[in-house]
Amino acid sequence: DIYSLGVLYFEMCTGQLPYRAKGMIEMAMKHSTAPVPSVRRLNPDCPEILDRVIRRMMAKTQQERYQSAGEVLNIIDELIFELRVARLGISSNRPLLKSGPVLTDALMGRGLLPGDASDAGATAQPASTQTAAASGGAAGAAAGGGASLSGAAPSAGARGITGRAGEEATSFPACDETLTKMPARVDVSKPVGPTRTPKAAEISLPASSMEKSPVVSAQEKTELPPSPPRSSSDVALRRSPSAGKVPAVIVKTRLPQMWSFKTQGPIGWSAQPVIDKEERRIYLNSCDGYLHAIDVQSGSEIWSHRMGGPIVSSPLLLSESLAVVDAEGALHALSVKDGAPLWRYDCKSRVYANPVLSGDSILIFTSTGELQAIEAARGNLRWKYKADAAIVSSAHIHAGMILFGTRAGTLHAVRAGKAEAQWTFSADGPIVAAPVASVDTIYFGTQEGTFYALQAEDGGLIWEYPSNRPIVSRGAIVFTSVMFASYDRWLYCCEKYDGSLKWKSAVKGKVTADLVSSRGQVLAVSEEGLLQAFSAATGEIKWQAELGGHVEATPLVTNHALYVGTIEGELAAFSLPALEGKEVA
Repeated sequence: DIYSLGVLYFEMCTGQLPYRAKGMIEMAMKHSTAPVPSVRRLNPDCPEILDRVIRRMMAKTQQERYQSAGEVLNIIDELIFELRVARLGISSNRPLLKSGPVLTDALMGRGLLPGDASDAGATAQPASTQTAAASGGAAGAAAGGGASLSGAAPSAGARGITGRAGEEATSFPACDETLTKMPARVDVSKPVGPTRTPKAAEISLPASSMEKSPVVSAQEKTELPPSPPRSSSDVALRRSPSAGKVPAVIVKTRLPQMWSFKTQGPIGWSAQPVIDKEERRIYLNSCDGYLHAIDVQSGSEIWSHRMGGPIVSSPLLLSESLAVVDAEGALHALSVKDGAPLWRYDCKSRVYANPVLSGDSILIFTSTGELQAIEAARGNLRWKYKADAAIVSSAHIHAGMILFGTRAGTLHAVRAGKAEAQWTFSADGPIVAAPVASVDTIYFGTQEGTFYALQAEDGGLIWEYPSNRPIVSRGAIVFTSVMFASYDRWLYCCEKYDGSLKWKSAVKGKVTADLVSSRGQVLAVSEEGLLQAFSAATGEIKWQAELGGHVEATPLVTNHALYVGTIEGELAAFSLPALEGKEVA
């Protein structure tokens, strides 16, 4: 399979097969004995690194080839990122392409690494303009575009869950039937304006414009005319000039780790840890089926309580109690002091989204599309609201409205305290990211890759911005900017009021966790476990750090610490004061 994939990559990069023969026997002999042709000889624009990768994939013996497709994927993934960064004029002080000696040799051959390749701190200079321009056609095509979220439930829940010692292992299915069937769209209660702009895949990104400025405006990157007005007020989407300069070197920071706490199951999807007001205890849900109360200073467990099933959402901290909903649909109220059960309510449906407090009611969002309001004091059902499809993302309370999206692509605004819809907006695809609101505007993204701004009063469309891949994390608002991350591995910053692009910066990896704003910076955590901090004003990347695990849940950031839960089931506490004042060298 690796050999066949190498042949496919060869054809993608050159437009022809590696060997020509008059018959099957001659062709078989060439594949068995003939040297692998040079891709660069046929296509000089192909990066030499990729040429060497293809040669190793097509090695004559199995032992000489890569031993798994995962190795190849990691290499291509790293290559795409490094060439993208090189396009922006950034050099990195981290080791370039850490997936094998073949790539190290290739870099040394181009003079991009010093002779001693074992030096982990070797600095890689930007690739040439010609090489960078080729990455879009060669490496980009070879990668195949990456993965996209489908109808499956959160990946943390899709993993096998192992209980504590001596307990029977349980299996948490990826999703139930309601998550895989897409009901018909709900019509918008009122017109929302002209048709949407072209997807990012239709926009040409010439290398020349990429090289002019590290942070490039959308108008510089597109050959299309400006988008027509997309709101009732005919707001033109003006593209502003670049708002900053990406630094020459990225600081790779080692976060001081204070402690770690290990659970027996993944901490994923929306299971963000919660801290009390005194910052003495952290409450953590895990797919091991337990709620853990952890001491902030030492990381030791104070108490734990076993629920009825895996938990993929955050606990809801009330004054004297905690509300926890497990994936099987049981809502539990526990004492914050010792975890003693207070009451239990059966939602009768799977639950993946976080519970939300509205007044004295706990709101539960189910995989069958129900919003249930439960009395916080006693656990009695107050009212229900039926949406059109599964709800897997957290809701947001704003201006007396409960805002949440569904997998049918509809955003609902329900009046708090009543089972009445104020308005419904139909987007272009499933909504798995929580909305965020500011004053009179609501912002959210879809799996189709479109980021929307709606009027809070009636759900009318103000503007929309197309990216090239799914948006599965909640955006962040800083002053007059709204930022969101797409699976196309870009972090976008748009003007809140008209959607004009202020800047965009390359993100390493896929961002599933919600963005976090802190100290004038936006923190983006990739599934691969890389934490990156960007300037909210300019998009400059200030520092990055390895977290030592795969991350889906949103990190918890306090004044002095960062708490990160991983798919491997570990909650790690890192000290933040060491980062204060740290700037790019």
